[in-house]
Amino acid sequence: MRSRTLILSSLLLAALLASIPWDDGEAPAERAIVPKPLRKQKPATEIQILPEAAEIAARLHTPECTPAEDLETLGLLVSIFRRSNGGGNPAGGENDEIVGQLAGKNDKSFAVLPPKHPAISGGRLLDRWGTPYHFHPVGRDVLDLRSAGPDGKLWTPDDVFLESH
Repeated sequence: MRSRTLILSSLLLAALLASIPWDDGEAPAERAIVPKPLRKQKPATEIQILPEAAEIAARLHTPECTPAEDLETLGLLVSIFRRSNGGGNPAGGENDEIVGQLAGKNDKSFAVLPPKHPAISGGRLLDRWGTPYHFHPVGRDVLDLRSAGPDGKLWTPDDVFLESH
């Protein structure tokens, strides 16, 4: 019985030793473990623009719409984004962060705003006077939207805004 245990122990030890990588003379750099590449954002060609949003986004800044209607259009695009994003606002608080999310830089690679929309410049969404829109996340599913208006200065009487959307 003791010899059987000794034989089984020897076989188990031999199997264990056979599974250990032994130094074969290679330099450590040649055997280095290469980490898997991080998951990258899908290229713009793989971003899916939601069909219902494409038509709506095309209305943004058209001559037929007023600045207030531009904000309503933008609010509608944010609503479509939320519906496709489990109810949550686009991540971030700065214009370029939110616009990136709306234009497809999100985990699901869907867009409600075409990445090459004429109102996007330098990654920011501009109002019809060329000033970046102001986005103020109030909660997970509430976002205030504001244009600085013709004077280009926020928080003045000519601002155009859409609150708690």
